[in-house]
Amino acid sequence: MPYFIHIIVALQCTVFGPLGQVGVIVTSRVEEGIVRNHVNVPLDEATIAHASVPYKTLATTNKTGGFVLVTTCDAVELIITRAGYADVTVAVTESSVTVQMSLIAYPAISMNPKPRVRVQGENVTFCCEAYGNPAISNYEWMKDGVLINDSKYPDGFNLTLNDVTTSDSGQYKCRANSPVGAVYSSAALLTVKSSRSAFCEEAYEEKKISLPSDCVQVDGTTLYEVGGCAKKTCRGDNNVEGLCGTGKKFCCLPSSEEERTVHCNDYSLKVIIITGCSCGECSSTDITIQGQVTGLNTGVKLRLGTIYVNGSSVARTTFSGLFSFTVPAGTLSVAMTFEDTIFKTLLTTTRLITFSDSMEGPVYQQITMMEAAPPITISTDVENTISMGNYSGMPAVSEVILPSNSFVDESGNPYNGVVKARINMFDPRNLSSISSAPGTFESIDAEGETQDLQTFGVIVMDFSDESGNKVNIAGNVTIKLDAALVESTYSGNVTDVKLWGLNSATGQWEEIGPTVVETSKRRKRQTAKNYLVGQVQVSAFQAINLDCYRGFSRCYFRTAVTDKNNIPVNGYTVRVMHMTYPGERYPGSNAEYVTAIKESSSNSDGWQYTFCRSDAWGYIQAFKSGKEYEPGISSLSGLAQSARSRLTYETTTDPLAVKTKFLLSGDGPFKKYGSLTSINMFNFYQRSTSNFADFTLLNIDPIEAYERSSNTDDIGPKLWYPHKKTLDMSDFTICMIKIEVTGSSANLSFSVRSKAGTNSGIEDTVLGIRQEYVENSGACIEYKCSGKFPLFKNLISSTGSQSQHDYTKVTITPVGRLCTVSWEGEIKSHDINTGSSNIGTVSPEWFIPDTEEHGIYIYEQTLMYGAVDWENARETTRNMCKKGVKSPSDETNPSMNAAVDPALRFTCI
Repeated sequence: MPYFIHIIVALQCTVFGPLGQVGVIVTSRVEEGIVRNHVNVPLDEATIAHASVPYKTLATTNKTGGFVLVTTCDAVELIITRAGYADVTVAVTESSVTVQMSLIAYPAISMNPKPRVRVQGENVTFCCEAYGNPAISNYEWMKDGVLINDSKYPDGFNLTLNDVTTSDSGQYKCRANSPVGAVYSSAALLTVKSSRSAFCEEAYEEKKISLPSDCVQVDGTTLYEVGGCAKKTCRGDNNVEGLCGTGKKFCCLPSSEEERTVHCNDYSLKVIIITGCSCGECSSTDITIQGQVTGLNTGVKLRLGTIYVNGSSVARTTFSGLFSFTVPAGTLSVAMTFEDTIFKTLLTTTRLITFSDSMEGPVYQQITMMEAAPPITISTDVENTISMGNYSGMPAVSEVILPSNSFVDESGNPYNGVVKARINMFDPRNLSSISSAPGTFESIDAEGETQDLQTFGVIVMDFSDESGNKVNIAGNVTIKLDAALVESTYSGNVTDVKLWGLNSATGQWEEIGPTVVETSKRRKRQTAKNYLVGQVQVSAFQAINLDCYRGFSRCYFRTAVTDKNNIPVNGYTVRVMHMTYPGERYPGSNAEYVTAIKESSSNSDGWQYTFCRSDAWGYIQAFKSGKEYEPGISSLSGLAQSARSRLTYETTTDPLAVKTKFLLSGDGPFKKYGSLTSINMFNFYQRSTSNFADFTLLNIDPIEAYERSSNTDDIGPKLWYPHKKTLDMSDFTICMIKIEVTGSSANLSFSVRSKAGTNSGIEDTVLGIRQEYVENSGACIEYKCSGKFPLFKNLISSTGSQSQHDYTKVTITPVGRLCTVSWEGEIKSHDINTGSSNIGTVSPEWFIPDTEEHGIYIYEQTLMYGAVDWENARETTRNMCKKGVKSPSDETNPSMNAAVDPALRFTCI
């Protein structure tokens, strides 16, 4: 039972009788209450006041959250206040009451304004919404940082501009204000042109593709200029936007093209050249967030874990730790909380993923969760001190002091006995550890600006009784940090370091308490040591951070990632690591360490943001699905020589990254605003163990192909991926063929040429070429699946058949050794190959059936084209082929088992 502070206060209730006579009720009664937080932990030092006189404190709760009032009223309306919590008003009509308080929720944006394009004379509306506790009180709008007259937004959250001109072009953002703080939205770019055609006048861009290795051009390379259109947003003829929605999406697309013939060693290729661009409707795909969750040190998979967004469960992980869920296109950030719901061996963590404004389609995230520390058995009736941060034999940098007699059970009742304490620290001296820390190292200041934080460690605590039931601490926990860790890496006052609590809904940190300097020594002969000391109620927060503001400025930069075929990569992750300043080290350490990490996902040529200052430096990485991309060297870096010199640009291998200063400059790569012209950017390239480029005649979204078919010949037969659902343009298939090799295979590779079949209307046109080296006497090589292709001309005119089936004709050629076919499996027995025989031939040719047998492997993707992670899908299909199985396997990169279900066998010398 809680103990109560008996503060006796007589409240007179005045009532009005007939004809305005005043009567006084003198009957008294006792009101007992208890105040708890959102996890039922009793709250001390909460003040109780009558709602009509909120400034007059009638009682204060004790350490068990209890209070007592004596009142002469039948009903009392009380207001309860406590630092860090939103005020609660409650009407009390019974003799006892339990009040539950919620943490203050600082303003957070729930709807960002969206980029818009307009022609002069049109109107435009930007929308912005935010939430908080207390509620949002008002909104403000800015253009390029300058406040706009509020007559333009009478309802606050919607800004409307009428009869826009080119001078209205610029960056627009809102600020939402509440009694406890403010927050800015992201900036939305308004582009105003004089005419619709003006949007795509400068969209044409040079673009080269890589041809097969035996298609050398006159310049001695295999690169071939095909042109392209920058996918800029434009104002279409039929633009329909909801007031705040995205509506149809229009962008600059190829409007004219031509076919050219490229001659190779013993064959020729047709290549499609883009010659013009215009505005057209383009596809818009929701963002699919997918990935895998594993333990930081053990690699154990998060099995059947729960994923939360904004407090709601959105997905569960598989037994292999895989997950997938979608968010709407245009989403700029998502805070995801991962919980080891069943096995409880991994610490709950929250990750904030941000997106460039052009992001759509699949995004892959590799999530690491720290393993929960082994439990320490403590007794509740004594004070307990626990050391943390013993990284690589270095001394501990932090202590946690747990007060005695302060534990409560899940119902908020006092708990006495044995406690199993698990206390973990994410140590900034350990790159892998701090990279797995929850949240992002950012906070929103009182003016609503996003500020970066320098971390000195993140602490996560969890407590349970002997039976595994959760218990909490009702009192304040004392956290001590070795001041030397701050003094060695921070030039400001050490007490700039504050305690911060994680807001799992936003993934950002909120200031919850100060620190002070204390000096202590444990033994008589021990040298005195300075500590930064702060106190916090840990039950209210998932994690505690020891951070300070660094005073950097928010800045934007662009990255571009291309694969081995010189094709832009989408859905990759950019990681920015800010490091301690040169020469700054923790005593006893020779290594620099991370002060902050930020990750964002982007499509190629997208904008990301970080924080800049004249003395800031660190690393930039790009990766996807566990694959790291190499930064460009010298002229391939994407930076002019002057920019490389200014930034002291260099590439590193551990980590595989760009090492650079973070300096603002008018010509980039770091700029004050995103979506601005920048001649400098950071280029990354796919690391490849193969020198073979993939050639594909046409590998584009069917929706874009549909649009282009209205301007040119029907290009449906040229699409690389067939799909079952023509109208939905979904259910795509990826195919691999398996080749077994006997005899010599050193330096041997196979080239697979996919050609259009007899029903295509373009028979024998080479649709794509893939080449792979032999591995463990086998090779699994992609080809264009047989199946349906759309007849876009008929779809456009709504006449005739909407699709056509075709069998792909495949030619397989050994490269590097003399090989002949010694066994061709069952493909030759299929009806489409009746009577043919390739035994003894060097370059066999077959029509490939569209059934999953005869040594071919088919993986179906039921999503829309833009939602498929093609790189992962191809890897999954290749793994099926290597193992000789017909369904996806959790095993990554299995060994080649060439003898299990091959399509054919070559004998080589």
